[in-house]
Order: sequence, then C-alpha cells, then structure tokens
Amino acid sequence: MLKQLKGLFKDSSIYGLGEFMNKGTQVLFLPLIFRYLPTEDFGILEYFLTFKNLFAVALGWGVITSIQRFGDEREGHSLKSVVSSSLYSMIFIDLVISLLLCVGAYFWMDDLLGENLFEASLITIITSFLFALRSIPFGILRLKREPTKYLIVSFSNILIYLLITSILIINFNLTFMAFLYGGLIGISVSTLLGYIYVSELLSFNLNLGLAKRMYVFGASVLTTSLCFVLLTSTSRLFLSFYGSFVDVAIVGIAIKLSLFVGAILVAPFGLAWLPFVNEISGLTGFQDIIRKVQLLYTIASGFLILTISLFSREILMLANDQEYMLASDYVSFFAISYLLQGLYLIYSSGIYLQKKSKHYLYIALGTTAVNLILYIVFLDYLTVLVASLITVASFMFQLGITIYYSRDIIKIKLLNKDMVIVMVVMLSILFTTEFYVDFIPITYSILLRLVFIILFLLVSLFLTSASTDFSKVVVLFQEKFLKRKKV
Repeated sequence: MLKQLKGLFKDSSIYGLGEFMNKGTQVLFLPLIFRYLPTEDFGILEYFLTFKNLFAVALGWGVITSIQRFGDEREGHSLKSVVSSSLYSMIFIDLVISLLLCVGAYFWMDDLLGENLFEASLITIITSFLFALRSIPFGILRLKREPTKYLIVSFSNILIYLLITSILIINFNLTFMAFLYGGLIGISVSTLLGYIYVSELLSFNLNLGLAKRMYVFGASVLTTSLCFVLLTSTSRLFLSFYGSFVDVAIVGIAIKLSLFVGAILVAPFGLAWLPFVNEISGLTGFQDIIRKVQLLYTIASGFLILTISLFSREILMLANDQEYMLASDYVSFFAISYLLQGLYLIYSSGIYLQKKSKHYLYIALGTTAVNLILYIVFLDYLTVLVASLITVASFMFQLGITIYYSRDIIKIKLLNKDMVIVMVVMLSILFTTEFYVDFIPITYSILLRLVFIILFLLVSLFLTSASTDFSKVVVLFQEKFLKRKKV
C-alpha cells in the first residue's frame, strides 16, 4: 500500500508546484494589497478576477484532460492532429464568445456597476481568453511528462505579473487596474512561451471529427471545474449587487488565505488522483487504499485548515486598512470547502471508473441549482457569514450526491470511526479558538493555538488507523538514515 501512496505523492509533487503557482498566485500579492489597496478597491478587483476565473474555465473547455485522453497513442491519433484540432477549434469558438462578451460589457457594464469600468472588463475578457489558450501547451507538457518546462511556463506568468503590478501600483498609483494590466502581460508572455515549447507540434492538421469528440469529452470535465469555480464565485457576485465591495473584499481575502489549503494540497492532489486511480483500480486492496487515502488526505487538510484559520488574524494585522481584519472570521469556512472538494475528488473516481460522465453533469447542474436557490432564499438576510455558510453547504451537497452516484464502486463510508475522530477534533478546536483564545494575552494565545495544532496531529496520527502507516514511514526513514550513517 505504501508503494501506491508513494506514487500518488510523487505525481502530486511533480505538477503540484506548477498548479500551486497557478492557484496560489494571489497569495504572493498580499503585501501589495495590504499596503496599497483600500478594501473597496480590492473588492472591485475581486469582482473582475471572479469573472476572469469563470471565463478562463469556460473558455478552456476541459481541453487539458481531453489532450491527456486523445493524445494517448492507444487512441490512434497523432499528437499533431490532437493539438491542431483542439487549438483551431478553441480559437474560433472562444473568439466568437469573447467578442460577444466585449459587446455586452460595452453596453451594460456601466448600468451594472455605475462605474466607468469597460476597460477593466475588456482586459478581463482578453486575459481569460489567453488563459484558455495556454491550457493546450499545459496539456501537452503534462502528457509528455516535461515538468521543468511546465514549471517555467507557470513561473514566467507569476514573475512578470508580480513585477509589472508592483511597478504600476507603486510608481503610477493605478490601484486595482495595476493588477489587471499585470495579469494581462504576465499571461501573454506565459502563453507565448508555452507555444514555443510545443511549436514542433503546431501544424494545420484540423480534424473536425476529432475536435468534436475532444470537446464533448471535455464538457464533462468542464462542468465539474465550472461548478467548483461557481460555488466560490457566487458569494462575491451576490455580495457585489446586494452588499458592498467591502463585503466582496472580505470574502476575497478569506478565500485567498484559504488557498493555503487549496494550492498546497487540493490542486496537486486533483492532478495526480485519476492517474493514481487507474493504477490501483484492479488491485484486490482497492477499497482499503481508497480508505487510507481519504483518511490521510483529511488529516493533512485538517492540519492546513487549522494552521491558516488560527493564525489568519496575525497575517491580516499587516494590512494598512483594518477592515481586512474582518476576513479572519471567515477563513475557516472557505478552507473547509477545499477539504470537501478533495473528498469529492476521491468519491467521484467511482463515476470515472464506471465511465458514466453524464453523472458529472447531473452533479454540477444540481449543485449549482442548490447554490443559487440558497442565495435566493436568503437574499434578504445576505451577509458575509450567510454567504460563507451557503458555500460550505453547497460543497456538502455536491459531496453527498457524488457519494450516492459512486456507491457501487467506492464502498467506503465517509464518516467511519477514523474520519469522525479527525473531523470532531478539528471542528472542536476551531470552535474553541473562535470563542475563547482571543480573551487571553497574545503570547499565551499563540502558544495555545500551537498546542491545539499539535494536539490535532497527535490525536489524528495515534488514535486512528493512520498510526499503522505512520509507524511504517518512521521505520522506513530510520532504515534509510541508518544505512546512510553506516556508509
């Protein structure tokens, strides 16, 4: 079992750093945000970044996964044909959609926000289009197992994004527009670099039948990805219309801090999970391996959730605008949402193995509908807290119906004894620190929070079945250490 888990960890690490760069970019901008952006300006930035995330996923059409599928030699297609068919189809479809979005923004943006923000809308749409185009070289580099190039393409975006934004916001006082310009220039260079790396595969070799099959297959992946983005985006969209941009900023900062869980754990785990499932699906101990992964993933998530939730206030104290401090009360909600996303990935592998892709669509549509219904029902009572609770409830609903659809393949219980222990300890610590720790001196408060995190790890590792695997890892480490020492 440890051999399979080692493979999962290795695959997560290879592309996890690149995915961390993609998902966790905004965390690197926190110092700029805290020093130069008032909460209202950051709320406007979050509004446009939310649409950028939605458009980028939608325009990407799940093509990365399609390239993984149809680029396989066993599918009988040349890689040049796969690349060309996906590229030219994407350019045509996405250009039409992007132009329609630009026209809509030109006529309706001022009516929606009451601001002269068409330029910001235009930059957002172009940036989304380029993110979608970059997904093709990303898919190729993953298929060809070239992680170094993958990381260079990712890192180039972040480095240029950070550099241009810093120059514009510090020297030209552009506030939120500096981030939009920086993002556009960064993704432009990154996309160009990605296509340079795969230039030998670019040719005019369009296969319309192949393109259709790729986009139909990608649609199932698209609905799932789009559902994830929607569930975290609707809070900001509804608050922008029925609350204020300060509310949007509070949610935005809480989500960015919760990326400590999403970028470090969930994103790389998601990349490695399905290939890992393919590898172990035929083994006799399949259910036991899945159960072990579920437990270890939950323990790792719990540790990260507690770490960022318990120390978010100290991070937010660095901001000039003290309204950012309000976000500390909501970080745990969005961090827990990432835990639920990872559990969804585990159980959805049952749908993947059954090849019932239509269930992905049912889950995405059902979850989105529930999310929107909850907002409509509680619209008159909408606050940041209500929006946070709706987000968690939506992810719980998604996980519940996924467990139902995959029940014939994934037969492990969500709340078995080990999982109950881990979840109860984590939630108890979050509840305790929320109401009691802040009433004691800061030095003792920090010490107490560290003790709580250590307590969580001790209980999780030694009072659950994870203790067996943990002991094996310790033995393996000691053997390697002693071997080196003897040499």
